Amino acid sequence: MDSIKKKEDQNKQQQIRQYVDIAKRAVQLYDVKNYPLAKYVFILALEGIVKLQKQENDPELKQQLTQKANDYFQLAEQCKKQLDAQNKQLQTDPLVQQINLTMLEKKNTIKFEDIAGLKEVKEALYESIIYPNLRPDIFQGIRAPPRGILLFGPPGNGKTLIAKAVATESNATFYNISASNLMSKNLGEGEKLVKALFQCAYVNQPSIIFIDEIDSILKARCENEHEASRRLKTEFLIQFDGANSSDQDRVIVIGATNRPQEIDSAALRRFTKRILIDVPDENTRLHLIKYYTKDAVTSLNEKQIKELVKKIDGYSCSDIKALVKEACMLPLRKLKKNELLSVDSTKIKPVSIDDFTEAVKKVPPSLQKKELLYFKNLVKEYNKQV
Repeated sequence: MDSIKKKEDQNKQQQIRQYVDIAKRAVQLYDVKNYPLAKYVFILALEGIVKLQKQENDPELKQQLTQKANDYFQLAEQCKKQLDAQNKQLQTDPLVQQINLTMLEKKNTIKFEDIAGLKEVKEALYESIIYPNLRPDIFQGIRAPPRGILLFGPPGNGKTLIAKAVATESNATFYNISASNLMSKNLGEGEKLVKALFQCAYVNQPSIIFIDEIDSILKARCENEHEASRRLKTEFLIQFDGANSSDQDRVIVIGATNRPQEIDSAALRRFTKRILIDVPDENTRLHLIKYYTKDAVTSLNEKQIKELVKKIDGYSCSDIKALVKEACMLPLRKLKKNELLSVDSTKIKPVSIDDFTEAVKKVPPSLQKKELLYFKNLVKEYNKQV
């Protein structure tokens, strides 16, 4: 029993030291006037200490933890006062108001557990973003996370969903931007919007700026490049480099593209971490078939499902959804109009393997094998550049 108690005490002290170290990191950030991140890190330490305080039975240690919690709360409040002053000035800018209304996602609840498969992708993102945000005392200096991450690969495989999950898992403020929103602005407005966006992201650290179709903004230079596009790209890179000027900051740009080959080489170098979001593997395809048919009545057995999964190798996530929808519609199409309008829903013929076989003929994969191979070869090329 003594050895068990000793082990428990050691674990408890280790946890306390962990949160004290996190608080020390917050003090460092406060000293260099990085109030947004200091506030976040103080709150991390505060939440950890409060959790331990509630579990503690020893009166003396409980009091010590209470004092630490009060200290961290006061320091977080000091950071908040500094931030309130910055935010008050920012909120008067109409562009900032536009960003908060149309680009800032306030109710994002997507988590990795909501996304099937992609084990290696999730591990890479944990190391690159999530762990650094949860343990800022460890991930600094040479261990500081990358500031630019490129999610590339064939369309329809959930790049946006993955970015949302990263933001949730890492407690980050999430700005969701389509490149077309910036490109369609009036002359000069796109550049101002980009500048305001990075200002917002800095004040609300840790933050993620997710830009879909980023190749549209960072397209490789050409002779007939439009002046407005060139200026927008230049401003984006200036702000990107500004956000990356210190490894103290936690403003991360995640770009998503189906056409990485079109990105300007100088811009591409800013995205030091490049992750392929490929079509689903066999296990993920199996999961998706079961997920999309969960509300439908089917006559499929396990053997038939596994055979179907093999047939749809090369299908994207969106292809599989379209396939299941088509298969589920087939029993309805076999009914005459008057039958469809009067039939008891419990009497509709279950979706069969024959329906799926027919659906496969009508819904082919959206990408050819050579296109999928191109992305895999691109990974090898990127690895050589590291």
